[in-house]
Amino acid sequence: MNQPAIDIQGLERRFGTVTAVDGLDLRVEPGQVYGLLGRNGAGKTTTLNTMLGFLAPSAGSVRLLGLDPLQDDLALKRRLGYVPEDLAAYPWMRVGEITRFSAAFHDRWDHGRVEGLIDRFELPRERKVRQLSKGMRAQLLLALALGHHPELLLLDEAGAGLDPLVRQQWQEVLIEVAQDDGTTIFTCSHLVDEVERIADRIGVLVGGRLVVDEELDGFKARCRQVRLWYDGQDSPTLPPAHATKRDGRSWLLDVRDFGPDWEAACRATEPDRMEIVERSLQDLVVDHLASPSSLEVRS
Repeated sequence: MNQPAIDIQGLERRFGTVTAVDGLDLRVEPGQVYGLLGRNGAGKTTTLNTMLGFLAPSAGSVRLLGLDPLQDDLALKRRLGYVPEDLAAYPWMRVGEITRFSAAFHDRWDHGRVEGLIDRFELPRERKVRQLSKGMRAQLLLALALGHHPELLLLDEAGAGLDPLVRQQWQEVLIEVAQDDGTTIFTCSHLVDEVERIADRIGVLVGGRLVVDEELDGFKARCRQVRLWYDGQDSPTLPPAHATKRDGRSWLLDVRDFGPDWEAACRATEPDRMEIVERSLQDLVVDHLASPSSLEVRS
């Protein structure tokens, strides 16, 4: 079995009496694009900070590329790329200067790749970092993070606040490095549409606990809304659903285990009409945030 790119077991992180991350188990395979979703304060950034070695776990273990972020800090940094929400360091440097400065820290620095991304993003090389717009800083951060061809790329709310054009360019580059280089990408975000565009697998974090951990396509396929009409039955015996609501002569079911067996059981109740609704990822994530089930882990 291949060594996972990310292997988190029983992770807890407490701040005094507050538990920010509560017993997190998470595995991300090499080459996978994983999107960790959750509301602000759900524990996403705390999780990422323990992965980066900025915080020590209160309990449990974290391994990235087989390395301990605390004990193998330098070895991991040579293989890791990181994009925070904003670039706060070196505001006095010009774009061209900060690329040369960053190159000094990496033996495998690819000047051609970085210069190509700067041209693609149309970043002004002579402008100082503090003079760049938020979108330009995000593009610069991504170019720098990819300069040494990292095996694993970590992003923390990196797409927040970007205009649609910048976000599209950002997503295109991430898709390219995942497909062409096989880079493993882990992104923490509350932007569902951004994660949906790039991710193979998603997690949903609620109160520091993972309530969904599943392949994206499978998650969307099994979570459906089903509406049933019964003209001659007041109380049909309905198959089990996460939530059931009556609406006049129809019944609306929120189904989290939709599949052939569930559909067959539903049709066996002989509804006069049945409508199966494919829901958006945005709606599904909002529902799971508002009413989480126990952990749903699917391969």
